[in-house]
Amino acid sequence: MELKGKDSYKIEIYEALSEAQLYSLVTCYQALIGPTATALYLTLAEEAMHQHGAESHQRLCALMGIDIVAFELARGKCEEVHLILTWQKKTDNRDLYLYTLKAPLKAEEFLSHDVLGRRYLQLVGARNAETTRMKAVAAVQDKTGYTNISRRFRASELQSWGQMDEKEFNRVKPMMFSVAADQHIEFDYETFLSESTNLSFPIEARTQEALQMIGELATVYGISADRMRILVGHSINNSTNVLDIQKLKRLASFEKPKASPTENPYEVSPVQFLLQKQGGIPVTPADARLLEYLVRELKMPQAVVNVLVETVLMQNENRLSRSYVEKIAGSWIRNKVDTLAKAQAAAAETRSSGRNSKTVRKAILPENFKAKQSVQPEDSKDAEKKTVSEEEVQALKERLKRLEG
Repeated sequence: MELKGKDSYKIEIYEALSEAQLYSLVTCYQALIGPTATALYLTLAEEAMHQHGAESHQRLCALMGIDIVAFELARGKCEEVHLILTWQKKTDNRDLYLYTLKAPLKAEEFLSHDVLGRRYLQLVGARNAETTRMKAVAAVQDKTGYTNISRRFRASELQSWGQMDEKEFNRVKPMMFSVAADQHIEFDYETFLSESTNLSFPIEARTQEALQMIGELATVYGISADRMRILVGHSINNSTNVLDIQKLKRLASFEKPKASPTENPYEVSPVQFLLQKQGGIPVTPADARLLEYLVRELKMPQAVVNVLVETVLMQNENRLSRSYVEKIAGSWIRNKVDTLAKAQAAAAETRSSGRNSKTVRKAILPENFKAKQSVQPEDSKDAEKKTVSEEEVQALKERLKRLEG
């Protein structure tokens, strides 16, 4: 079915492109469909917002500076990736086409797509795919009488996909879409990853476990994204391209927290908060491990940890007893204390209950001891007198019996 310049068209679009969708179109789809097809989609999207009726394809080709053959090739590329659905209605004089524009998938969805994500990785490589991720209504037309003639994506494009490609795709995919979403982590992953080279932090090393650990250590010790990039580079095993987590933990523990620009004293790393509490004297390794436990194992936000530390120091004569910390932490976790405001309220309640529990301790005597104490002892001399008197009475009775006999 040859398309002719005089054939007319209308455009159907459901929503204007968002910034995220425009970004995905240019940085993701363009690698698969090429610049001409990308320009075609953008041109149709803009035309759709201002259309007053059917237009000829000659106008469209003139706007883009291409011929009708190039137009059809570009439209087919858009159809393959499901950006355009093409509907045709044949008439006696000229054919009428209806182009339905589908919103591009957002970058995260595109890169994790089973087909599009694999093809993109195949074309641009893992490093560019990672960079892309980081730098991440018109009325419905009546289709009565139309037939969907859109071209589908050709599976033959992935015929050369092998085991090594699949292995690399699976390694890169989870790293790109599930980077530490936990609320207890305070770390700028975007800056960290965008400035990390493949040499300092290889793609193979960017596992979910490694990224999670990096964010948690940065949260505990107050390490910036730039500084963490250097520490990670020193912790990479160059022979295996694997992150040495234990080495990274040691390096992180040696870091001296820097002053935070925040005005809220609780919105700093737990190590920095404790450092301030003890007048700038370095935090002991044992205390640092305890703070790391609260953030990494118990998943407590840093502001909550700081309020907890302050409460324990006030209640426990400036001693950061691990058992006492764990006792209060367990209570707060069960009570869903996960914000600064909730932590301050819980701390006030803890201090109040601590004051009320300070009562004078009294010695409690055993029951048998009290029973003995309740019996007043007789005077020893009286007891002796009582015993002598009874003997005398008995002796008197014996003498009387003998006299009678």
